[in-house]
Amino acid sequence: MEKTPTHASYLREIFSLFPDAQVICVHRKPAGVMTSAVATFGMPASISALDYYRAYRDVMRFLQESPERAEQIHFAFYDKIKHSDQALDELIAFLGVRNAPPADALRQAVRDEFRNLYGDSSMQSIQAGMSPGGPGEEVSGWRASAIEGFAGLLSRHGPEGLSVEENGQGGHTLAVAADLLLGGLYIIKWRLLCLGYRAAKQLRRWKRGVPQARARDNLE
Repeated sequence: MEKTPTHASYLREIFSLFPDAQVICVHRKPAGVMTSAVATFGMPASISALDYYRAYRDVMRFLQESPERAEQIHFAFYDKIKHSDQALDELIAFLGVRNAPPADALRQAVRDEFRNLYGDSSMQSIQAGMSPGGPGEEVSGWRASAIEGFAGLLSRHGPEGLSVEENGQGGHTLAVAADLLLGGLYIIKWRLLCLGYRAAKQLRRWKRGVPQARARDNLE
């Protein structure tokens, strides 16, 4: 199982390598996704909104181009999986799991296993991050207004076939503009970090190559 969200944009490559793969697309409301990204990772809401748009756009495009794969892709709603036994049962059926325990027992077993592997503190952080507005996801001020604005944009201009179920009221224009500026700086920062990493890698290779070149010269 691999859970990297950006893999949604590479379904064609995934199915070419694993023709029998089963893909689960977990759909969460945009405001919840952006709130989690801002509060947990410090990511600008604009970057999270762009990732959200791209992921669902690419999934919908793939399904239009390869409708025969529809039976291998299951859409699961985040809030329903948390609270609805029926949604969890549908997911289990899609995966073909036999003799699965009842939904509540399955959720508890997953919590217990996670706690055994990572400890109580990690479990508390995960549980806090599962509920927008919870201890792990508190965003206020202009950032909250920006999230509302981007959620409204996605509700009106999201990819075809995507039901975001947002009220679409939109946030303050200045907050959205400020977050877009922050998003641009965020991209520049990561580009510079990538360039720095590549330069450092090349420098290490060059330093390793100098002694080897000198040794060859001495032998000659």
